[in-house]
Amino acid sequence: MSNLTYDNWIMNDVVPDDLFFFKDFTVQQFLRQKKSFLADYKVEDTPYSEWLLTLCCNSNLNPKLLLTQLQKEQSLVSKTTIPPDKILTRCLGYGMTDSGDLPQYYGFDKQHQAAVKGMASNFTKFRALREQPKILVDNGTLNLQPANAFTSMLYKYTPWTGSPDSTFSVKWGIHGVYLFWKIWKNWWKADLKSLTHLEGS
Repeated sequence: MSNLTYDNWIMNDVVPDDLFFFKDFTVQQFLRQKKSFLADYKVEDTPYSEWLLTLCCNSNLNPKLLLTQLQKEQSLVSKTTIPPDKILTRCLGYGMTDSGDLPQYYGFDKQHQAAVKGMASNFTKFRALREQPKILVDNGTLNLQPANAFTSMLYKYTPWTGSPDSTFSVKWGIHGVYLFWKIWKNWWKADLKSLTHLEGS
C-alpha cells in the first residue's frame, strides 16, 4: 500500500486520527506571528492562548484543531483587530445551522466549550467503530464513506465538502471541510507530510 502524504485533497480522508489528540503547541507565539488580535485577547481575565491550551488539554484535543476551525468559520486568527460581537459570539459556527442559529450557543467562550465537547464526543464515538458509517453531505447530494474518525467528526460538524469541484463552489466559493484541510495544510504542512491515512500502513 502506498503512503498518503495529504498533499492532495481527498474528501473522505481529510486528516489522520493521530492529529486529533492534544499536543502542546506555542499558541501565543503562533498568534503573534499571525499578528492576530487573539494574542492580546482575554477570556475570563486569562490570556486566550492559556485558556485555549487548558480547554484542549482537559479534553485531549489538539489546539491546532480549534485554531483551524476559528479561521475556517470566521477568519478570526488572521484578524488584526477585534471583530464585532456578532462575529465573536458565533466564532466557531457551533449551533449555527443551515436552518438557523441556536442562540443558546452564542458567546466566545460558549462556542469553544460546546465545540470542544462536541468534537471530543463525536471523535470518541467514531473512533470506537470498526468501520466508519457513510454520511450524507452537500445538502444530501453526496454520500461519503469516511476513512477515519477525524474525517467523520469533521463532516459531522460541517456536512459540506466545499472543494473547488463541489457543485456549490460557484455559489459559496471555498468552504466547509475542504477549507479546514486547506488552512491546516497551509499552516502546518509538516504535520501531514509523514503521516499515512491508515493506522499501521
